[in-house]
Amino acid sequence: MTPILGFFGFLNAKGACKEAGFLMIVSAIGLFVCVNQIIFYLFQGLALLLSGLNNIFCKK
Repeated sequence: MTPILGFFGFLNAKGACKEAGFLMIVSAIGLFVCVNQIIFYLFQGLALLLSGLNNIFCKK
């Protein structure tokens, strides 16, 4: 669901913040896929994911 929302935000992007948010979401998904055995990276991945969603959907 999250990649779909991220891609939807990317398609409707009018600024660099939304594009950066999309890339942050993709990076967070890659982090979860690559290091899913290490619980230490869970907080960094969640922070990256939430920051990406904030960049896409936050009204500035």
